[in-house]
Amino acid sequence: MAPPSNGKNKKRVADSDDEGSSSDDGERADRPPATERLLAKVDPEYLNTPIDLRQGDAKIRALYGNLKSLQKDVRNAETLLSDVAAEMADMLGQENRDEEYNEDAVFDRLKANSVMKDIEDDYLKTIDRQAELDVQMATLQDLRQRLTQGHQVTDIWKAYAKKVAEPMEKQKSKTARQKYQTNEGYLGYRDLIWENLTGGKPVPSVKRFLPREAGDDESDEEEIEFGAQTSNFQCPLELGVLVDPFKSTVCPHAFSGRAIKELIQQGEGRVHCPVAGCSQTLTLSTIQRDEHLARRVAAHVKRQKEGRTQTGGTQARTYTRMNLSESEEEEEDEDEEGAAARKVKKEVKKEKAK
Repeated sequence: MAPPSNGKNKKRVADSDDEGSSSDDGERADRPPATERLLAKVDPEYLNTPIDLRQGDAKIRALYGNLKSLQKDVRNAETLLSDVAAEMADMLGQENRDEEYNEDAVFDRLKANSVMKDIEDDYLKTIDRQAELDVQMATLQDLRQRLTQGHQVTDIWKAYAKKVAEPMEKQKSKTARQKYQTNEGYLGYRDLIWENLTGGKPVPSVKRFLPREAGDDESDEEEIEFGAQTSNFQCPLELGVLVDPFKSTVCPHAFSGRAIKELIQQGEGRVHCPVAGCSQTLTLSTIQRDEHLARRVAAHVKRQKEGRTQTGGTQARTYTRMNLSESEEEEEDEDEEGAAARKVKKEVKKEKAK
């Protein structure tokens, strides 16, 4: 038979536990991080022993692989957030499609929508996480290179933490403009959202989306009024809408993937950029698939099919028909671009025939 319970004893035990818990909390606050506590128990001589090349290399490669996998997960999250935001922007845009376009009014609607704000905040967090992973992976690569070159590395954790600390702190201290205004992921996100929200209107300067903070250059504000950009989704080679777009890393031009790769292959691996006035040389290593642009092109094609490109409502259908039939001025521009592209192809064939 169980002994009768003693309420007083229980209370005293509970009080004692509370006191102990409070005391433990104070002790925990004073404790160093778990990693440091473990390292403090390790023999200093062991920590100062040079790392075996084979074991060290294997461990670094394993950790690098884990970070690579995490990087892929972050990119998937980035894509998902971008897709969700694009759908939201599309719905918001259709709600106001018959209103006269006003850039400031669009900004006000965008800022007032809490869901869009939350999605953007999460998207920016994925960019921050990518930046951290880049630092961590570059540090591991550097440590691995030092090992393979015969340099002695002792206390690899300390070496890693020391090498990561400075660039991490530098990244965290940056303003929003310093972190995002040249980030391709953010620029693609911003363009996609604005174009879906406005039916393809020119995208304002990135600085309008990223308010100036302490630490930003004051003179940057003068550039805002010149920042709106009209998007061009036409391939300069095929003179049609971009398909599987590839962008150049040496100039600001994009092409349909198959068309530009074929042109480069015809030029035996090198070809001048086919856009009139551009002197850059393109190779297969200086072009890369642009996933952000691909999403924007898909949204543009969808708007065209639905007859709501640029201005919305009935006017949009008129504008779309005008865009498809093309004005004389547009035809002249396209003739010049087409002639430039054809000229490049002829030169490539001549060089190949020599």
